Amino acid sequence: MVDSSGYSVARYANWIKAKYGKISVKLFAKLHALQSKRGRICAAAVSKGTSNDSPYPKRMISAIPPGCGIAAADAAYGGKKNCSAVRDSGRKPVIRPKKNYAIRGSGARAEMLQFCEEHPRTFHNILRDRNNAENGFSVVRERFGTAVRALRAHAIY
Repeated sequence: MVDSSGYSVARYANWIKAKYGKISVKLFAKLHALQSKRGRICAAAVSKGTSNDSPYPKRMISAIPPGCGIAAADAAYGGKKNCSAVRDSGRKPVIRPKKNYAIRGSGARAEMLQFCEEHPRTFHNILRDRNNAENGFSVVRERFGTAVRALRAHAIY
């Protein structure tokens, strides 16, 4: 399961308010995490709150050994490079498609979208397991709080 969440670097603030434009995202750092189905963090990356989510799954998947199974993520990670990286690691990508996706070509994303069309119930049941990733972030927030403590922002990134 791949997901990301924001943590305040300047003050105690709520990521949900920043995510939906009520306060500045510049006050946050994002933690991108690749978690097992049981909630263990296998790989992680930290980025600025304003950064795009897309490049991080490819880096995290390359950091873990090849295997089998399924890698589930939300639509922010649905790029061709991420789908190919998941498939190259021996896993099957299950990433929530955006509304404007169309099946083109014969790459990993096209195979995933075809699987979504042919087996919609199975596809969405797999995506429901992403709840484990959300629970992982909830545990991190409960244990360590919503703010990252550092003297300077460049120490975090």
